[in-house]
Amino acid sequence: MRTKWAALLVVTLWGCGDSTTTPPDGGVSLPPATIMSGANADYSCNGTRTDPAGNAQTYMRSGTVSDQLAGAQAGALIEVFRTVADAMSGTRFSMATSDGSGNFTDLMLPDHDYRPTFKMTKGTDALPTYEFDLPTQPGSTPLALNMLLKTTAAGLSGIVGVTYDGTKALIAGAVRDCGGNFVKGAIASVTVGGTAIPDTSVFYFMGQIPAPRSRAPYTDVNGLFTGVNITPGSSAVIEVRAVPTAGGAVTVVGRTTVPLIAGSLSIVELPPLAQ
Repeated sequence: MRTKWAALLVVTLWGCGDSTTTPPDGGVSLPPATIMSGANADYSCNGTRTDPAGNAQTYMRSGTVSDQLAGAQAGALIEVFRTVADAMSGTRFSMATSDGSGNFTDLMLPDHDYRPTFKMTKGTDALPTYEFDLPTQPGSTPLALNMLLKTTAAGLSGIVGVTYDGTKALIAGAVRDCGGNFVKGAIASVTVGGTAIPDTSVFYFMGQIPAPRSRAPYTDVNGLFTGVNITPGSSAVIEVRAVPTAGGAVTVVGRTTVPLIAGSLSIVELPPLAQ
């Protein structure tokens, strides 16, 4: 996810603007979903989306590993896993290390797997960072992977008045439409074991920086959300809602499940609902 990472959840929100739609539960009023250009988001595939089968053979990719605030990271270890279960068990498919400029080459990606799992680490300087559901195919466009330095985690949490707890889990995500564009105007509800995460743990972004909910009630043009200090040890269900067309109803436009790992950041892509 290259618009850095993150905007997270919601159960109640604020703000609005003109031409908004209020959810049936009385939550925040939402504008029609748009993309960075200002055009309407494309949700024509919502509920019918299908992913490609993935490349028929293993293949190599290059790219860069970056921290949201500190930029490209030298000496980062990048690991690839076929599945989420493989990542949790440590059953690695391949690995590479970034050079002095944060770049890596010849990272082998698995065959027949359009959305493998990535894990980025850097000694004791960074939180283990997982990227789930990141679409990958052979090509010349470099992969842009994310990792989170501990100093950045503390700094971003402090911006929204939260003290980061290194024993808890962090989650982050990006909302995309059918064209792969990041979506402005989406909200996400996050539940763990059927219980909604408190609003005090969830934030949306203004640009690349998280903001209080009174200022950022839904995703910005980068589609980002983040949740901090979440009790680890299970999984979180993230469900995204938006208004696909002007005057339309608030609609579920994405859903996924992400592991909650102590002292780690789990990043996830949220495309439209699959078939």
